[in-house]
Amino acid sequence: MSAVSTILRTLKGVVNTQGSLDIAVQDQTSDIVDYLLCVQIADLTLSADGSIDDTTISVTDGSGVVDGTYVCIQEDTRAFQAKVLSGGGTNTLTLDTPLDYAFTTSALVANRNPSLNVDGSTLR
Repeated sequence: MSAVSTILRTLKGVVNTQGSLDIAVQDQTSDIVDYLLCVQIADLTLSADGSIDDTTISVTDGSGVVDGTYVCIQEDTRAFQAKVLSGGGTNTLTLDTPLDYAFTTSALVANRNPSLNVDGSTLR
């Protein structure tokens, strides 16, 4: 998956049909979109709903998650990205930023690596 398609997948529902992001400089009501360019490592599934201001999330299989990578959570038009501080390899991940939104177990969750200086032959 290319980096651009990864970003567009993350911003699904935010990006318009032409593949661009509508920007309204005077609009103070739109959410700020600030994402790192990352390589997707794996899809994850929340095993419990997340509440606003939670700094930990529970996933069904966090065995491939490494501390220092990022998780991206998207549900409807809400999206969130945070660094995994601890819990890599377990099913409870501690994040560097509290959740901005409440997310349910049906949210799309991905583990991502912001280090793009890697051997891409081993990544999907």
